[in-house]
Amino acid sequence: MTYLANRTTSLEKVILLGDTNFWQRKGWFMWNNDKKAYEKITEVLSDSSKNISPTSITSFSPDKVFISSDIRVNHIESPRICGRLMDHYPVVFEI
Repeated sequence: MTYLANRTTSLEKVILLGDTNFWQRKGWFMWNNDKKAYEKITEVLSDSSKNISPTSITSFSPDKVFISSDIRVNHIESPRICGRLMDHYPVVFEI
């Protein structure tokens, strides 16, 4: 059992979100280690952000929202709002 699985097994409603630095575009990963880490996380949690538009100005999607199976995401998006010093778009989701 992986570290993440050990930490989340007894928990309900797990949300892991943030800038993962996975340089990913759709199903393609720039770095093999990013893909391996992503696969480990998605063994335990679902990637509810996998179908949103890119979350960075570079057209990659480093920002992720992973959830446990007991959570239902009603809506998720990455609006094209970018402040002067931001290099990522926000991720907004409703559960």
